[in-house]
Amino acid sequence: MGGEDDIAIKVSKEIESQIMKIRDSGKTNMFATNEVQVIANEMGFYQLVIWIEDNRTEYAKGILHGFEIEETNETSSQEQQE
Repeated sequence: MGGEDDIAIKVSKEIESQIMKIRDSGKTNMFATNEVQVIANEMGFYQLVIWIEDNRTEYAKGILHGFEIEETNETSSQEQQE
C-alpha cells in the first residue's frame, strides 16, 4: 500500500466544509453519492452537487483517504500576514 492512491484529495475550503456538514448531519452514508448530492441540493450546496457530478472518482477517494484544502493565492496571502 501507499503511493498516490492514499493521498488526500485537494478541494476548495467551501467544498470541504460542505462535505463535512453533510457528514456531520448523519443523514446518509457518505458513499451513497447520489443521496449525498440530494442532501447537498436540499441544503443549498449547489457547487458541491456539481463538483461531485464532475469528480466522482476524486470524491470516492476523498471519502476513503480524506480531503485537504487546496492552497489558493488568498490562503497563502493570509498566512503570510499572520
